Amino acid sequence: MFASVVWRYFFNLPFSWAEQFTGWTFVWLTYLGAAVAYRRGSHIGVDVVVKKLPDSIRFIVSIVMDLSIGCFLLVFIYYGFVITITTFGQAYGAFELPPSYMYAAGPVSGFLMFLCMIEGLINRFVDFQNTRKGA
Repeated sequence: MFASVVWRYFFNLPFSWAEQFTGWTFVWLTYLGAAVAYRRGSHIGVDVVVKKLPDSIRFIVSIVMDLSIGCFLLVFIYYGFVITITTFGQAYGAFELPPSYMYAAGPVSGFLMFLCMIEGLINRFVDFQNTRKGA
């Protein structure tokens, strides 16, 4: 985008594709960044009450939360896929590419988050079993 501004200012020749490229890159980075944040556990959460619960109840609450997130992600992936497929035949902007290339960021990141949710569930069960064996 910076190069486009410089080119337009000095040479009066703006890049017609720069805005679209920047927008699509922003969308993909945002969605993939959300998947990375979910994997790292960096998402916003209020766990003041949950931390005060006994381990067994905290385990159950975390499982219910993970399964709820998983259900949401399945719906998100499904409808993201539907929108991606629906818009595949269209042409958009300077690239003349289908907007489905941009919309695909949603289901792709949703799938990555779903995989991370499954990994988190497995780790919770393993940790809970190890904690019970050690107690």
